[in-house]
Amino acid sequence: MHKVTIKYVHIMVQRNMTYCATRHAFRHFSCIYFRASPVCWAITPCRNFSETMEPERLDTIVVCSRAAWGARQRGGDILLDLKSIVPSPLRSLKWRLQWLSGTEAFERAPVSSTLKFMRWTALELLDRDAEFHTAEGIRLTSMAKNFSSLSVYLTGQRDPELQAFIASRLKPGQVFVDVGANIGVYSVFASRLVGPSGRVLAIEANPGTHRYLADNMARNGLSNVATLNCAVGDADGHLQISTDRRNAGATHVAISDEKGATIRVRRLDDILREQGVECVNYLKIDVEGYELPVLRGAIDMIRGSPDIVVQTELIPAHAGRYGHSIRAIVELLTGAGLTAYSPDAQGRALAVGINEIDRHMDLLWMRSPRGMAN
Repeated sequence: MHKVTIKYVHIMVQRNMTYCATRHAFRHFSCIYFRASPVCWAITPCRNFSETMEPERLDTIVVCSRAAWGARQRGGDILLDLKSIVPSPLRSLKWRLQWLSGTEAFERAPVSSTLKFMRWTALELLDRDAEFHTAEGIRLTSMAKNFSSLSVYLTGQRDPELQAFIASRLKPGQVFVDVGANIGVYSVFASRLVGPSGRVLAIEANPGTHRYLADNMARNGLSNVATLNCAVGDADGHLQISTDRRNAGATHVAISDEKGATIRVRRLDDILREQGVECVNYLKIDVEGYELPVLRGAIDMIRGSPDIVVQTELIPAHAGRYGHSIRAIVELLTGAGLTAYSPDAQGRALAVGINEIDRHMDLLWMRSPRGMAN
Protein backbone atom coordinates (compact mmCIF):
# COMPACT_ATOMS: atom_id res chain seq x y z
CA MET A 1 0.00 0.00 0.00
CA HIS A 2 1.32 3.41 -1.01
CA LYS A 3 0.52 6.18 1.49
CA VAL A 4 0.56 9.73 0.18
CA THR A 5 -0.02 12.45 2.79
CA ILE A 6 -1.40 15.72 1.49
CA LYS A 7 -4.00 18.28 2.72
CA TYR A 8 -7.63 18.60 1.76
CA VAL A 9 -7.80 17.10 -1.68
CA HIS A 10 -10.12 16.71 -4.54
CA ILE A 11 -9.53 14.11 -7.18
CA MET A 12 -10.01 14.14 -10.89
CA VAL A 13 -9.54 11.05 -13.05
CA GLN A 14 -8.51 11.99 -16.57
CA ARG A 15 -7.66 9.16 -18.95
CA ASN A 16 -4.96 7.16 -17.15
CA MET A 17 -3.85 9.91 -14.77
CA THR A 18 -4.96 10.56 -11.20
CA TYR A 19 -4.48 14.19 -10.17
CA CYS A 20 -4.56 15.31 -6.56
CA ALA A 21 -4.75 19.06 -5.92
CA THR A 22 -4.62 21.05 -2.69
CA ARG A 23 -7.04 23.83 -1.67
CA HIS A 24 -4.62 25.65 0.61
CA ALA A 25 -0.90 25.62 1.20
CA PHE A 26 -0.57 22.35 3.13
CA ARG A 27 -1.84 23.80 6.44
CA HIS A 28 -4.05 20.83 7.19
CA PHE A 29 -3.55 17.33 6.01
CA SER A 30 -5.57 14.30 5.14
CA CYS A 31 -4.48 10.96 3.73
CA ILE A 32 -5.09 9.15 0.51
CA TYR A 33 -4.30 5.47 0.39
CA PHE A 34 -3.77 3.65 -2.88
CA ARG A 35 -4.07 -0.09 -2.48
CA ALA A 36 -2.24 -2.41 -4.86
CA SER A 37 -5.05 -4.95 -5.20
CA PRO A 38 -7.73 -5.44 -6.27
CA VAL A 39 -8.57 -1.79 -6.87
CA CYS A 40 -7.31 1.65 -5.92
CA TRP A 41 -9.38 3.59 -3.42
CA ALA A 42 -9.12 6.84 -1.51
CA ILE A 43 -10.19 8.52 1.73
CA THR A 44 -10.75 12.26 1.59
CA PRO A 45 -12.77 14.56 3.88
CA CYS A 46 -13.81 17.07 1.25
CA ARG A 47 -15.12 15.09 -1.74
CA ASN A 48 -16.88 11.81 -2.32
CA PHE A 49 -14.71 9.38 -4.20
CA SER A 50 -16.13 6.24 -5.73
CA GLU A 51 -13.90 5.69 -8.73
CA THR A 52 -12.05 2.40 -9.02
CA MET A 53 -9.04 1.90 -11.19
CA GLU A 54 -6.77 -0.94 -12.22
CA PRO A 55 -3.61 -0.68 -10.09
CA GLU A 56 -1.31 -0.59 -13.12
CA ARG A 57 -3.31 2.39 -14.42
CA LEU A 58 -2.20 4.49 -11.46
CA ASP A 59 0.59 6.36 -13.15
CA THR A 60 1.14 9.86 -11.83
CA ILE A 61 0.11 11.88 -8.79
CA VAL A 62 0.31 15.63 -9.28
CA VAL A 63 0.21 17.93 -6.27
CA CYS A 64 -0.01 21.63 -7.06
CA SER A 65 -1.52 24.91 -5.90
CA ARG A 66 -5.14 25.73 -6.72
CA ALA A 67 -3.99 28.24 -9.34
CA ALA A 68 -1.67 25.71 -10.93
CA TRP A 69 -4.49 23.16 -10.88
CA GLY A 70 -6.51 25.33 -13.21
CA ALA A 71 -3.56 25.58 -15.57
CA ARG A 72 -2.15 22.08 -15.14
CA GLN A 73 -1.69 21.69 -18.90
CA ARG A 74 0.98 24.39 -18.62
CA GLY A 75 2.69 22.46 -15.88
CA GLY A 76 2.41 21.59 -12.21
CA ASP A 77 4.81 20.28 -9.62
CA ILE A 78 4.99 16.52 -10.03
CA LEU A 79 5.92 15.23 -6.60
CA LEU A 80 5.48 11.54 -7.23
CA ASP A 81 5.71 9.70 -10.52
CA LEU A 82 4.86 6.06 -9.90
CA LYS A 83 5.89 5.07 -13.43
CA SER A 84 9.47 6.15 -12.88
CA ILE A 85 9.67 4.90 -9.31
CA VAL A 86 7.99 1.52 -9.77
CA PRO A 87 8.26 -0.06 -13.26
CA SER A 88 5.15 -1.69 -14.67
CA PRO A 89 6.37 -5.33 -14.29
CA LEU A 90 6.86 -4.73 -10.56
CA ARG A 91 3.56 -2.88 -10.13
CA SER A 92 1.74 -5.88 -11.56
CA LEU A 93 3.86 -8.47 -9.76
CA LYS A 94 1.25 -9.34 -7.12
CA TRP A 95 -1.57 -10.29 -9.49
CA ARG A 96 0.86 -12.04 -11.85
CA LEU A 97 2.13 -14.23 -9.03
CA GLN A 98 -1.46 -15.05 -8.14
CA TRP A 99 -2.04 -16.01 -11.78
CA LEU A 100 1.15 -18.10 -11.80
CA SER A 101 0.10 -20.05 -8.71
CA GLY A 102 -3.04 -21.19 -10.53
CA THR A 103 -1.27 -22.63 -13.59
CA GLU A 104 -0.68 -26.33 -14.21
CA ALA A 105 3.02 -25.60 -14.71
CA PHE A 106 3.24 -24.23 -11.17
CA GLU A 107 1.38 -27.23 -9.75
CA ARG A 108 3.83 -29.60 -11.45
CA ALA A 109 7.02 -27.70 -10.67
CA PRO A 110 6.52 -24.65 -8.42
CA VAL A 111 10.19 -23.80 -7.94
CA SER A 112 11.27 -23.99 -11.58
CA SER A 113 8.11 -22.18 -12.71
CA THR A 114 8.75 -19.36 -10.27
CA LEU A 115 12.37 -19.07 -11.40
CA LYS A 116 11.28 -18.92 -15.05
CA PHE A 117 8.69 -16.30 -14.16
CA MET A 118 11.29 -14.15 -12.41
CA ARG A 119 13.63 -14.48 -15.40
CA TRP A 120 10.84 -13.24 -17.67
CA THR A 121 10.21 -10.32 -15.33
CA ALA A 122 13.92 -9.44 -15.52
CA LEU A 123 13.73 -9.47 -19.33
CA GLU A 124 10.75 -7.08 -19.13
CA LEU A 125 12.66 -4.73 -16.84
CA LEU A 126 15.63 -4.78 -19.21
CA ASP A 127 13.33 -4.46 -22.27
CA ARG A 128 14.91 -7.55 -23.85
CA ASP A 129 13.49 -10.16 -26.19
CA ALA A 130 12.68 -13.64 -24.97
CA GLU A 131 13.26 -16.92 -26.80
CA PHE A 132 11.32 -20.07 -25.96
CA HIS A 133 9.82 -23.23 -27.45
CA THR A 134 6.24 -24.38 -27.82
CA ALA A 135 5.18 -27.83 -26.65
CA GLU A 136 5.64 -28.99 -30.27
CA GLY A 137 9.26 -27.82 -30.26
CA ILE A 138 8.82 -24.70 -32.40
CA ARG A 139 11.18 -21.89 -31.42
CA LEU A 140 9.68 -18.44 -30.99
CA THR A 141 10.99 -14.98 -30.20
CA SER A 142 8.87 -12.35 -28.51
CA MET A 143 9.12 -9.00 -26.83
CA ALA A 144 9.03 -9.73 -23.10
CA LYS A 145 6.22 -7.22 -22.60
CA ASN A 146 3.62 -9.59 -24.01
CA PHE A 147 1.48 -11.52 -21.54
CA SER A 148 0.40 -14.07 -24.13
CA SER A 149 4.04 -14.98 -24.75
CA LEU A 150 4.67 -15.33 -21.01
CA SER A 151 2.01 -18.04 -20.86
CA VAL A 152 3.67 -20.00 -23.66
CA TYR A 153 7.11 -19.49 -22.12
CA LEU A 154 5.94 -21.05 -18.85
CA THR A 155 3.70 -23.84 -20.15
CA GLY A 156 4.69 -24.43 -23.78
CA GLN A 157 1.23 -23.58 -25.08
CA ARG A 158 -1.48 -20.94 -25.05
CA ASP A 159 -5.11 -21.83 -24.21
CA PRO A 160 -4.60 -25.63 -24.00
CA GLU A 161 -8.32 -26.47 -24.20
CA LEU A 162 -8.68 -24.44 -27.41
CA GLN A 163 -5.55 -25.95 -28.92
CA ALA A 164 -6.83 -29.43 -28.05
CA PHE A 165 -10.04 -28.66 -29.93
CA ILE A 166 -8.12 -27.25 -32.92
CA ALA A 167 -5.97 -30.38 -33.01
CA SER A 168 -9.11 -32.53 -33.19
CA ARG A 169 -10.67 -30.35 -35.89
CA LEU A 170 -8.01 -29.24 -38.38
CA LYS A 171 -6.92 -31.68 -41.04
CA PRO A 172 -4.15 -31.65 -43.68
CA GLY A 173 -4.97 -29.46 -46.65
CA GLN A 174 -7.34 -27.16 -44.77
CA VAL A 175 -7.24 -23.37 -44.28
CA PHE A 176 -6.71 -21.57 -40.97
CA VAL A 177 -7.07 -17.77 -40.69
CA ASP A 178 -5.61 -16.01 -37.65
CA VAL A 179 -6.92 -12.44 -37.16
CA GLY A 180 -4.97 -10.83 -34.35
CA ALA A 181 -2.10 -13.27 -34.68
CA ASN A 182 0.26 -11.60 -32.19
CA ILE A 183 3.69 -13.28 -32.54
CA GLY A 184 2.15 -16.39 -34.15
CA VAL A 185 1.51 -18.96 -31.41
CA TYR A 186 -1.77 -20.14 -32.95
CA SER A 187 -0.43 -19.85 -36.48
CA VAL A 188 2.58 -22.10 -35.92
CA PHE A 189 0.35 -24.63 -34.18
CA ALA A 190 -2.13 -24.65 -37.08
CA SER A 191 0.68 -24.80 -39.62
CA ARG A 192 1.74 -28.23 -38.41
CA LEU A 193 -1.84 -29.51 -38.49
CA VAL A 194 -2.77 -28.40 -42.02
CA GLY A 195 0.60 -29.49 -43.40
CA PRO A 196 2.29 -28.50 -46.67
CA SER A 197 -0.95 -28.87 -48.63
CA GLY A 198 -2.83 -26.53 -46.28
CA ARG A 199 -2.68 -22.78 -45.75
CA VAL A 200 -2.43 -20.42 -42.80
CA LEU A 201 -3.07 -16.69 -43.13
CA ALA A 202 -1.80 -14.73 -40.10
CA ILE A 203 -2.91 -11.09 -39.81
CA GLU A 204 -1.49 -8.70 -37.22
CA ALA A 205 -2.23 -4.97 -37.05
CA ASN A 206 0.64 -3.84 -34.80
CA PRO A 207 3.67 -3.23 -37.07
CA GLY A 208 6.16 -4.05 -34.30
CA THR A 209 4.41 -7.28 -33.35
CA HIS A 210 4.05 -8.22 -37.02
CA ARG A 211 7.84 -8.14 -37.37
CA TYR A 212 8.11 -10.81 -34.67
CA LEU A 213 5.31 -12.77 -36.35
CA ALA A 214 7.00 -12.74 -39.77
CA ASP A 215 10.42 -13.56 -38.29
CA ASN A 216 9.02 -16.50 -36.34
CA MET A 217 7.36 -17.98 -39.42
CA ALA A 218 10.52 -17.57 -41.50
CA ARG A 219 12.83 -18.91 -38.78
CA ASN A 220 10.82 -22.12 -38.53
CA GLY A 221 10.58 -22.53 -42.30
CA LEU A 222 6.78 -22.45 -42.30
CA SER A 223 6.24 -21.96 -46.00
CA ASN A 224 2.49 -22.62 -45.72
CA VAL A 225 2.00 -19.46 -43.61
CA ALA A 226 1.45 -16.02 -45.14
CA THR A 227 1.53 -12.96 -42.88
CA LEU A 228 -0.16 -9.59 -43.40
CA ASN A 229 0.33 -6.32 -41.49
CA CYS A 230 -3.06 -4.59 -41.46
CA ALA A 231 -6.20 -4.22 -39.40
CA VAL A 232 -9.40 -6.03 -40.33
CA GLY A 233 -12.82 -4.37 -40.30
CA ASP A 234 -16.02 -3.84 -42.27
CA ALA A 235 -14.71 -1.23 -44.73
CA ASP A 236 -11.44 -0.43 -46.48
CA GLY A 237 -9.59 2.64 -45.29
CA HIS A 238 -7.29 3.65 -42.47
CA LEU A 239 -7.58 3.73 -38.69
CA GLN A 240 -5.37 4.23 -35.67
CA ILE A 241 -4.29 1.50 -33.30
CA SER A 242 -3.47 2.07 -29.65
CA THR A 243 -0.49 0.12 -28.36
CA ASP A 244 0.09 -0.73 -24.71
CA ARG A 245 3.77 -0.48 -23.81
CA ARG A 246 3.18 -2.89 -20.91
CA ASN A 247 1.54 -5.63 -23.02
CA ALA A 248 1.80 -5.85 -26.80
CA GLY A 249 -1.13 -8.26 -26.78
CA ALA A 250 -3.44 -5.47 -25.59
CA THR A 251 -3.08 -3.53 -28.87
CA HIS A 252 -6.51 -2.39 -30.03
CA VAL A 253 -8.22 -0.07 -32.47
CA ALA A 254 -7.96 3.41 -30.94
CA ILE A 255 -11.06 5.21 -29.75
CA SER A 256 -11.63 8.97 -29.99
CA ASP A 257 -9.37 10.08 -27.12
CA GLU A 258 -6.51 7.69 -27.91
CA LYS A 259 -3.60 8.25 -30.24
CA GLY A 260 -1.60 5.69 -32.12
CA ALA A 261 -0.10 4.55 -35.38
CA THR A 262 -2.23 4.93 -38.52
CA ILE A 263 -2.54 1.67 -40.44
CA ARG A 264 -4.60 0.30 -43.27
CA VAL A 265 -7.84 -1.55 -42.51
CA ARG A 266 -9.34 -4.06 -44.92
CA ARG A 267 -12.32 -6.41 -45.18
CA LEU A 268 -11.40 -10.05 -44.64
CA ASP A 269 -13.63 -11.07 -47.56
CA ASP A 270 -11.50 -8.90 -49.87
CA ILE A 271 -8.22 -10.19 -48.42
CA LEU A 272 -9.25 -13.81 -48.93
CA ARG A 273 -10.32 -13.19 -52.52
CA GLU A 274 -6.92 -11.66 -53.24
CA GLN A 275 -5.23 -14.67 -51.61
CA GLY A 276 -7.29 -17.07 -53.72
CA VAL A 277 -9.01 -18.57 -50.68
CA GLU A 278 -12.56 -19.70 -51.42
CA CYS A 279 -13.33 -21.59 -48.22
CA VAL A 280 -12.02 -21.31 -44.65
CA ASN A 281 -12.09 -24.15 -42.16
CA TYR A 282 -11.10 -22.26 -39.04
CA LEU A 283 -11.23 -18.51 -38.30
CA LYS A 284 -9.66 -17.38 -35.03
CA ILE A 285 -10.37 -13.79 -33.99
CA ASP A 286 -8.63 -11.99 -31.11
CA VAL A 287 -8.98 -8.26 -31.66
CA GLU A 288 -9.64 -6.78 -28.21
CA GLY A 289 -13.26 -5.79 -28.71
CA TYR A 290 -13.32 -5.07 -32.47
CA GLU A 291 -14.97 -8.39 -33.32
CA LEU A 292 -18.20 -7.00 -34.77
CA PRO A 293 -16.57 -5.03 -37.65
CA VAL A 294 -14.25 -7.97 -38.36
CA LEU A 295 -17.19 -10.35 -38.63
CA ARG A 296 -19.23 -7.95 -40.75
CA GLY A 297 -16.36 -7.74 -43.20
CA ALA A 298 -16.05 -11.54 -43.33
CA ILE A 299 -19.72 -12.49 -43.55
CA ASP A 300 -19.56 -13.67 -47.19
CA MET A 301 -16.76 -16.08 -46.38
CA ILE A 302 -18.51 -17.30 -43.22
CA ARG A 303 -21.72 -18.03 -45.12
CA GLY A 304 -19.80 -19.67 -47.95
CA SER A 305 -17.72 -22.00 -45.74
CA PRO A 306 -20.01 -24.86 -44.63
CA ASP A 307 -17.57 -26.48 -42.18
CA ILE A 308 -16.13 -23.30 -40.70
CA VAL A 309 -15.34 -22.82 -37.02
CA VAL A 310 -15.19 -19.22 -35.80
CA GLN A 311 -13.29 -18.78 -32.54
CA THR A 312 -14.05 -15.58 -30.63
CA GLU A 313 -12.97 -13.99 -27.37
CA LEU A 314 -15.93 -11.89 -26.26
CA ILE A 315 -15.41 -9.42 -23.42
CA PRO A 316 -18.27 -6.93 -22.93
CA ALA A 317 -16.00 -4.13 -21.66
CA HIS A 318 -13.76 -4.41 -24.73
CA ALA A 319 -16.64 -4.44 -27.22
CA GLY A 320 -18.31 -1.64 -25.29
CA ARG A 321 -15.56 0.87 -25.92
CA TYR A 322 -16.66 0.90 -29.58
CA GLY A 323 -20.35 1.05 -28.72
CA HIS A 324 -20.76 -2.62 -29.69
CA SER A 325 -22.64 -5.27 -27.75
CA ILE A 326 -22.10 -9.00 -27.40
CA ARG A 327 -25.75 -9.40 -28.38
CA ALA A 328 -25.07 -7.88 -31.82
CA ILE A 329 -22.19 -10.31 -32.37
CA VAL A 330 -24.36 -13.24 -31.34
CA GLU A 331 -27.16 -12.16 -33.68
CA LEU A 332 -24.77 -11.83 -36.62
CA LEU A 333 -23.25 -15.29 -36.10
CA THR A 334 -26.51 -17.09 -35.39
CA GLY A 335 -28.00 -15.32 -38.41
CA ALA A 336 -25.25 -16.96 -40.47
CA GLY A 337 -26.37 -20.36 -39.20
CA LEU A 338 -23.72 -20.86 -36.52
CA THR A 339 -24.25 -22.22 -33.01
CA ALA A 340 -22.13 -21.44 -29.94
CA TYR A 341 -19.97 -24.05 -28.22
CA SER A 342 -17.38 -23.91 -25.46
CA PRO A 343 -14.34 -26.19 -25.17
CA ASP A 344 -13.90 -28.33 -22.08
CA ALA A 345 -10.51 -29.25 -20.61
CA GLN A 346 -10.13 -32.12 -23.10
CA GLY A 347 -10.95 -29.90 -26.08
CA ARG A 348 -14.45 -31.28 -26.63
CA ALA A 349 -17.06 -28.77 -27.76
CA LEU A 350 -19.98 -28.36 -25.38
CA ALA A 351 -23.14 -26.63 -26.57
CA VAL A 352 -23.80 -23.20 -25.04
CA GLY A 353 -27.31 -21.82 -24.83
CA ILE A 354 -28.01 -18.28 -26.02
CA ASN A 355 -28.73 -17.21 -22.44
CA GLU A 356 -25.43 -18.68 -21.23
CA ILE A 357 -23.10 -16.97 -23.70
CA ASP A 358 -22.18 -14.16 -21.31
CA ARG A 359 -20.72 -16.77 -18.94
CA HIS A 360 -18.08 -17.78 -21.48
CA MET A 361 -15.23 -15.68 -22.81
CA ASP A 362 -13.87 -18.11 -25.44
CA LEU A 363 -16.52 -19.44 -27.80
CA LEU A 364 -16.51 -21.72 -30.84
CA TRP A 365 -19.17 -21.05 -33.49
CA MET A 366 -19.94 -23.80 -36.00
CA ARG A 367 -22.60 -25.68 -37.92
CA SER A 368 -21.28 -29.23 -37.75
CA PRO A 369 -20.51 -30.40 -34.19
CA ARG A 370 -17.49 -32.59 -34.92
CA GLY A 371 -15.42 -32.91 -31.75
CA MET A 372 -18.52 -32.27 -29.66
CA ALA A 373 -18.89 -34.09 -26.35
CA ASN A 374 -21.62 -36.69 -26.10
